[in-house]
Parts: sequence; C-alpha cells; structure tokens
Amino acid sequence: MIDLTSEEFLKEIRHLQLVSRHEFAGLRVGERRTRRRGSSCEFDDYKEYDSGDDIRFIDWNLWARLDKFYIKLFASEENLNVFLLFDLSRSMDFGKSPKWDFQLRFIAAIAYLSLCNNDSTFLYPFGADLVRTAPRSHHLSDYPLIIKFLQDLTFSSHADFEKSIDQFIAQERRRGIIFIVSDCFYELDSFDRVLRKLRWHKFDTTLIQILAEEEINPTFLGSSRLIDSETNKFLEMDMSLGYRDYYQEVCEKHTRDLRVLCSKYGFQFACAQSHLQTTGFIMNLLRKGSKL
Repeated sequence: MIDLTSEEFLKEIRHLQLVSRHEFAGLRVGERRTRRRGSSCEFDDYKEYDSGDDIRFIDWNLWARLDKFYIKLFASEENLNVFLLFDLSRSMDFGKSPKWDFQLRFIAAIAYLSLCNNDSTFLYPFGADLVRTAPRSHHLSDYPLIIKFLQDLTFSSHADFEKSIDQFIAQERRRGIIFIVSDCFYELDSFDRVLRKLRWHKFDTTLIQILAEEEINPTFLGSSRLIDSETNKFLEMDMSLGYRDYYQEVCEKHTRDLRVLCSKYGFQFACAQSHLQTTGFIMNLLRKGSKL
C-alpha cells in the first residue's frame, strides 16, 4: 500500500498554496485575502455612498472635507471550499504503476494543501453512485482522517460518471473549486453535459485524466485476449501494428477532445501519466492554471 504520510511526500507539497481563479463565499473565515468586500479591520478603499449602504461605514471626516458621503470598504478574508471527486471504478487499478496509486497521491496532496490553508475540504468518491462518507475536514489536524478514509476505499464494479456528478450538484449547495479525477473512459457527450452543468452552477473546475503508460504506448502484439476490468467481458484479437496505431490515434483524440471541451467551458484540463511523479505533475498544473 502506498504511504501517504511519509515526510518526503509531505515535504514536497507543503510549500504550495491553494488559490482560486474566482472568489467564493466560504463556510468560515479563512486565511486567504480576497477582493470580496467585508467588514474586517483591514481598510481597502472608498466608494461613494449609495442608497441602501450601511451608514455605519460612512467616513464622517471625509464628508466634513468634501461635503459628500463616502463608505469605507474593507478587505475580506475567506476560506475556499475544495471538492475532490474521484473514480472508484475497477479500471483505475490498471498498469504496472497503477492509476489508482497516482490518484490517491494526487487527492492526498491537494487535500493537504487545502487543509494547510484552513480551507474546507470535501471528498466525493464515485462509483455506480456518489459516495459521501468522508469526514468534512477544515484543519490540518483532519488530514489523518482523510488518509484513513482513502486507504479504506474499495473499488466499485463500475462507475456512472454523469449520474454521480448530477448527485453531487443536487446535494452540494456550496460553491468552490472542484477537481474531478478519473481515467475519463466515458462517452464524450457525458462530459459535455456534465461540464455544462458545472459551468451553470458556477463551479471552478479542473478535470484530471490519469492514464497508465501501457494505455498510452501498448507494447503487446500478436494474438491477445483483451479483458474489460469492469465487466469481465473479453475480446480475442490479433493485435497488429495497424491496430495498435489505430488504438493510439483514438486514445489521443479522446484526450484532445476532453481538452477542447474544458476550454469551451472555461475549465482547466490536464492529463497525467501514472508512472510519473505526482508532486511534479501538481507543480506543473499549478504553474499553468494558478489554481493552487
């Protein structure tokens, strides 16, 4: 079992900070300064008084000098809501370096970064349905509970991606950052519908596709039996160079189409290879998207 609590693993991620491209109303007062107006003690700016503004924030000294009413504005500090939705389907257990291990390290790392900033962190594994048994976590002291939750998870026979996201949207009234992590072996139309809904509900979304090296560059040739890890159905075939090239073209096109869809809805997309270092992937993701 992979070690999600090693000092080496935590040392690589603890200096990063979780930020959002947008501001969201949090559950509590957090540590991150936003442009949202608040009533903290840190003065930020003035605005001319409008009907309905709170008269307690009128600057009377400024009124005495200018004979006009101005309201004091203060910077607000808010926590973020960080949602981690990830795939429990059996296909995630594929690869010499399993996609599952990479996914757990990614989820643990993002959760750790979020909790370091006292952000509200919510884990939503999905299989045939959305699973909601993870502890609601707000502080770094909750990290061991998250790790135990991740290590106790079991695979689902299959995953219903669209149904699970619909369940998430229906029950989660908060808004914030969402990371959706999966190998993304679902119909493109499902992704289109899901991303459109997430955009409508104003979630700040990043889609992470994880692929095993063997899925990107298959090396087997000749007579082969291909077994679906979720249904156990199999296909006997003679894998020629032509078939392998065609498979790679289809796989690459699916990834390109996912990237285009995310761009269409203003979301971030990244494809990870499960045999590579997780923290290196995260750092590259943060530099490109300014999300962490």
